[in-house]
This record gives sequence, C-alpha cells and structure tokens, in this order.
Amino acid sequence: MALILLAVAATLTVYYLIAKKFADIAASKGYSETKYFWICILLGIIGYLWVIALPKIYPKSRNKQ
Repeated sequence: MALILLAVAATLTVYYLIAKKFADIAASKGYSETKYFWICILLGIIGYLWVIALPKIYPKSRNKQ
C-alpha cells in the first residue's frame, strides 16, 4: 500500500512540474500562466501541445514600417 501511495505521489509531482514548466512557456509567450497551468494539469498531453502551438502575442502599440 505504501508503494502505491509513493508511486501516486511521484506521478502527481511530475505532472505538477511539467505543467508548471509549460505554464512558464505560455507566460513567456504573453499568455496567462495560471490559465495554462490548469489546462496542462487537466488535459495532459493535449494541454502541452496546445501551449506549444500558441503564437507569441505582440504589443498593439508596435509600429510596423
């Protein structure tokens, strides 16, 4: 029983760390870190792919010439 609990705790820790890293990536692209953290936690690999596919947000005040 203790081995099962240890395995579950290790799995949840890994899921948390991966979701946190992908949330940091989403934040660096200009999106909400909290939102994409929960998307990655709840959707797993689909959430990771979603974050990878996000385009960067550019400021609207940027002058294009």
